[in-house]
Amino acid sequence: MDGAAFLGPLPDSFELVKKYSNQDKGDYWAFADRESGKLQVEDPRLAGVRLPAGWRRKKHPGEEFWTWFVNDETREDNGYFDPRLNLDELKSRGVELEAFDLI
Repeated sequence: MDGAAFLGPLPDSFELVKKYSNQDKGDYWAFADRESGKLQVEDPRLAGVRLPAGWRRKKHPGEEFWTWFVNDETREDNGYFDPRLNLDELKSRGVELEAFDLI
């Protein structure tokens, strides 16, 4: 559930938690650093992993709950799906993936 199959385990000091939004009346996933007591939206396992060419984080009102990604070259708007987690990017970092059909 926390992406361990693709990114490995979370660092020991982090845990996946839900953060409540009063505005949206719903929960969003966040990462709690038990050492610092801070919450962050960015997955700590992706710290230091650059965004693919053309991609950037877009400023938006809900930044404390999710990151918005856009590609300035293709005009693609990925919303909150992190382009570092697409098939080609995962493979380029050595993640072994296998395609299969669900029936």
